[in-house]
Amino acid sequence: MNKQIKQIHFYLNDGDYEKLLKRVLKSGLSLSAYMRHLIKDRVPQDRPLPEYEGILKELRAVGKNINQIALVANTTGIIDEASNCGFEKASSLLCSVA
Repeated sequence: MNKQIKQIHFYLNDGDYEKLLKRVLKSGLSLSAYMRHLIKDRVPQDRPLPEYEGILKELRAVGKNINQIALVANTTGIIDEASNCGFEKASSLLCSVA
């Protein structure tokens, strides 16, 4: 990582300062990191919702289950009842997330 060695000071009116702070808080970045993103012509995105990580974890588990079912189906040529039940659970979970 580059060593930050230059400081910049500038003035903002109250309205602009509040807008900047609100956007920085929404992004989850520090003020310095936010400004560096803007300088590099990258508009920082808002921080994801707290539930986002849980949803991703569930989707990864569903993906693993589907891959396991596909592996069994490809190697044996059949899908047993337990695998089919797992597929139905994975499908219903996907539908509930969407």
